[in-house]
Amino acid sequence: MKRLVAVLIVCVMSVSAMGDVLFSDDFSDGDSIGWTEHYSPAVTVATDTVIGDGYAMGVVANAAEARSPVTSNFALTAEKLASVGDTLSLSFDFHLSKVGDKAKGFRFGLLKDDYDGYFVRLSTGTATGSSLSFDSAGSSGQILGGTFVNNPDAVPTSGSMVSISDMDKHTIELALTRGLVDVGGVDTKVMYMSVTLDGSSTNTLTGAYSVTAFSLWTLDTVAFASSTDSDFVIDNVNVDFTPIPEPATLALLGIGMLGMVRKRK
Repeated sequence: MKRLVAVLIVCVMSVSAMGDVLFSDDFSDGDSIGWTEHYSPAVTVATDTVIGDGYAMGVVANAAEARSPVTSNFALTAEKLASVGDTLSLSFDFHLSKVGDKAKGFRFGLLKDDYDGYFVRLSTGTATGSSLSFDSAGSSGQILGGTFVNNPDAVPTSGSMVSISDMDKHTIELALTRGLVDVGGVDTKVMYMSVTLDGSSTNTLTGAYSVTAFSLWTLDTVAFASSTDSDFVIDNVNVDFTPIPEPATLALLGIGMLGMVRKRK
């Protein structure tokens, strides 16, 4: 009986953990095909000894521009983040190839059509003030060098994030989860954001946004942006979608396990 209960727990956990890989690039093909360059950064794919597992993509900012982003689109066959509890996550390895004192100089996130969406502004060198950010500015989106239109920083935000002042390898995990909260008796849709550096609970920022625009639940672009003070190298870029298990799926699992219990009796 104990073994059966253990099997049930493992099955429920497995159902909860099932997800889809929407995007993956380890640059093992030796090129940057599929990535779009904005404002003419210098982009190269070559072996990288710091990350140390083969090819990686380096981005050197155009000195004439405030930021030099690179973006890549991933195809969506259906709306993601459609249900409360659904999570879209971005993970990658990186290191700076140039370290300057730049507040919020290294930026990355998940967007819609290259512009609207959610991103992180990570400070470098001795600068401080890393933040979680949201933009719905259309073609002048902040990650591409424009100005903010809507709530630049997540409120409330908790936690802290160190500035990157070295050229060592680091790992980032950014998670976006759809939520629902009661605001004055009204159910309000929110996007919870969380970013973690090197898996450390002491280097984590969390926040939330109220979201009304449908397009901001259907993100389809991964984006990175350098400044003239924070050139970078990235590798092992992955975007994953983890849906909340449907009640019907869990119910069927429960019925099946109940049948097994009865059969054993």
